[in-house]
Amino acid sequence: EAYEADQLRAKQEADRKKALRHSKVDKLKPGKTLYLQGKYYKAIDALEAFLKISDMDEDLIKEATSMLQDSKTMLLQATTPLLSKARSFKEGEDLKQAYETYGEVLVYDPSNEEALDERNKIFNMLRNRSMKVYREGLISESLSLFSEAKEKFQEVQQISPINSEYYIKATEKLQKYLD
Repeated sequence: EAYEADQLRAKQEADRKKALRHSKVDKLKPGKTLYLQGKYYKAIDALEAFLKISDMDEDLIKEATSMLQDSKTMLLQATTPLLSKARSFKEGEDLKQAYETYGEVLVYDPSNEEALDERNKIFNMLRNRSMKVYREGLISESLSLFSEAKEKFQEVQQISPINSEYYIKATEKLQKYLD
């Protein structure tokens, strides 16, 4: 009986260790899945949260740390060229393209401060320019200078971001000219 009880205790201990290990591995899965999917920004958050968990196996900590460092590297590799490209567009006064490129940066890293700030500034500058040109188009239209008005509305489309209210308004005005 003592032997059977000892065997049962050993089996229960092995099962408990197996379950504990399995639960630790399950805690790593969300970060690992995001990492493997290439969603590095979200993976960084999940892996940092995992590394804050106390009483974790050393091999899991090493694996998480490795994935975390790799995620940060991959995120930098994705965003750095885009940031450089956006800066170049801005310096070259191609604000619409700079705005869109900063938007691409935010797809990879939604918290990138430079992209958020610059995108907001550029949007406001483009909005003001679009508003001015749109008004000029309305004035031309009211003076029955339809070809000039059409050119102004097309210019608004060229300088406005696609999600801008003036882009939408100019597009609606141009639809009338096509009809």
